[in-house]
Formats: sequence, structure tokens, C-alpha cells
Amino acid sequence: MLPPIVIIAGLFGLIASRFPVPVPVANTLLPLLLVVPLYLLLLYRLTKRRLARQLDLWLKIPENQKVLGDHLITLTEDGLTVLVGSEQQIWRWEQILRVIANNNYGYIYTGPNQALIIPQRCFPDDSAFHTYVKFAVIHHWNKQRAAAALASATDAEASKGH
Repeated sequence: MLPPIVIIAGLFGLIASRFPVPVPVANTLLPLLLVVPLYLLLLYRLTKRRLARQLDLWLKIPENQKVLGDHLITLTEDGLTVLVGSEQQIWRWEQILRVIANNNYGYIYTGPNQALIIPQRCFPDDSAFHTYVKFAVIHHWNKQRAAAALASATDAEASKGH
């Protein structure tokens, strides 16, 4: 689908080439400006429908259904444990790619395109949510810092040996 600016420019060019006299703005050009909102509305609806169809197909796969629903995420000094039904997954802080917090959500990335999304509404109050997310951020940062220090110490030892 062409962007609306291309359609409008093409129609303006067509009108300008067909009329040797000045083009009546109110009757001809102003209705063309409806192209932009109509295009955006159509793009929104088609995109929404396509994404809903893709999500429905994705959720029909049984292994993907466990992504939704209640998860119990427990943070410890060593890492985190996720309990979904009777399945348990354990990640050490070294395995966590990053931890991000914003006002209403905490994100713990367990893979490049995979994150545990922790909504603030799941906590009794703002303070409990902020404490939980702060715990995750601090412990992840401490493990990253320790791994970086170990790597630099290993590099220094290796360069001394050569």
C-alpha cells in the first residue's frame, strides 16, 4: 500500500496537469485531504486484524499457552525461580540478560526476545513493587559487575603470561 503522501502528490499532479486554469481548492483539493485519515484508519484496522489472527494462531500451539496466566516469580540472592502450574524454571542472575524497570512494569530478560513482564498491579502497593524490582535490578547489576571484574582480571593475567 502506498503512503498517503504519494497518493496525494499523484492526485495533485494529475489535477494540475488536467486543468489549465487555477484549480478550485474547496471542490477539488480539500476532499483529497481525507486520504490521510482514511489511510491511517484503514492501516490501523488491517494491522490490528492481522496481529489478532497471528496471536490466535500462536496461542493454538499448546506449548505457547503456558506463557499466559499466573506465574509465581521468586527472587533470591542466586537468581530467580518461575513457577507456572507444576512446572518450575530456574535462572541464575548470570543467565539474565538485563533487568529494566519503568513506572508500572518490571522486565526481566531471560533471552534476547523473551522477558518476564511483572506488572505493578500484582503487588499490594507501590512500595512492594518498587522493592521487588529494585532487588532484581541490584542483584543483576552486582552479578554483571562481578563477571566483568573476573573477565578483566583473567585478561590481565593472560597478558602478563605472554
